[in-house]
Amino acid sequence: MISILTVLFIQYGLRFISWFRESFNLENIKATGFRLASTYIPQVKAHIDKELENLRVDSVKKYVERRKDALRSLPAKGQKSQDILAKINKIAAPSWKYF
Repeated sequence: MISILTVLFIQYGLRFISWFRESFNLENIKATGFRLASTYIPQVKAHIDKELENLRVDSVKKYVERRKDALRSLPAKGQKSQDILAKINKIAAPSWKYF
């Protein structure tokens, strides 16, 4: 006769094995290592910050033409809501195919 303790041990053991197989794959190990390195190693953090700054600069260069007519400050006189919606629709029209 199998005791309840043996059944529980087998169930928890099998559950632990399945959890271990799901959690400890190569992608999860790499992601955890990268997250820890980027948090606790100053050289890695500095390199990541440098790459993010380069990405920001490249994005600004890439999209500066699309933002040339963006409002830099609020106008002295308000605009009608229809004009605002028309401007938003005009700017957003090329992006509709992606959403």
